[in-house]
Amino acid sequence: MLRKALVCAVLIVGGGCGSTYYRINPPGTDKSYYTTGYQDLGFGQGVRFTDMKTGAQVTLPASEIHKISKDEVPADVLQPTTKP
Repeated sequence: MLRKALVCAVLIVGGGCGSTYYRINPPGTDKSYYTTGYQDLGFGQGVRFTDMKTGAQVTLPASEIHKISKDEVPADVLQPTTKP
């Protein structure tokens, strides 16, 4: 019973089923980042998030944030290449 509860908690915290996806664009660029969550730094300080493709933590001073479906996330972002 405890094991099942732990597995459920890991899935919920880890963004298992039903994840929300976001496309984040710096204004005036063609660059797009994809993430499952972001932190608004408040007071015009921008946003911070983990880029799904690279795993890098990114902070942008200004951005356009769009909530999207999983179908709108490019395949190469969902299946990032791993480095040897």
